[in-house]
Amino acid sequence: MVTDDLYGSYTEGMDFSPLLLAATLTVATPMQSDNNYLLSVKVWDKEGTGTFTAKLPFEVVANDQIIIENNQTAYTEVYLFSGNTNQVITDQKVAFDEEVYLIFEGLTGFLEQEGNAYIGMSMVATDNAGHTVLANEDLLESYEETGISVNEIKDQIFANISFTKGVVTNPVHCEVVIYDKKGETSITAKTDLSVY
Repeated sequence: MVTDDLYGSYTEGMDFSPLLLAATLTVATPMQSDNNYLLSVKVWDKEGTGTFTAKLPFEVVANDQIIIENNQTAYTEVYLFSGNTNQVITDQKVAFDEEVYLIFEGLTGFLEQEGNAYIGMSMVATDNAGHTVLANEDLLESYEETGISVNEIKDQIFANISFTKGVVTNPVHCEVVIYDKKGETSITAKTDLSVY
C-alpha cells in the first residue's frame, strides 16, 4: 500500500507552530494476521531540501479475545470493527448505540450449490447477570431461498451488533454461529464486550 502525499491538499503550505504531524495506519486486506510488515514514512519540505524518514517494522496480530470454534471451515480473519469510528476494535470496549461488526474474512468450507451456499447466522448476547440483551436465530433468513454467493462469503460476511442504551452488567458475552443449512460445517466466534 502506498500513499504518495498525505498532505497534498495543503497547496499553500502549513502555518502551524509547533508543527505536529500525525498519520494513522489502518491494517486491512491484503494484510493478514501473523505476518510482519514495514511502515515507511518520509516527510519532506516541498519548497526546500529538508527531509525526514522513518521505518517501523510491525506484526499484525489476531485479536486473542475472540475465541473461534471451527467445524470443518477455514477463515483468514475474524475481528471486531466499529462503523462509527471506521476502526478495528482491539480492546473489546463498545459504546451504547455504536454500530459494531463481527467480521469474518476468507470464510470457506460450506456446501456449494451452483456458486451459492445456504448458510445461517445466529447471534446471542448475554450480560454478566444472565440477561439476554440480543438474540437472533438467523440473521441471514432472507437468503433462505437464494443462498449467498460463496465468493461473497469468502470476501467478507459479518454480524451487526448494537446495544441500545440501557442497563447491562458487563461483560456482555457475544456468540455468533455461522452454520451450513445443507451440510454439517459451522464456525463459532465468542467474545466478551464491555458496553459503556
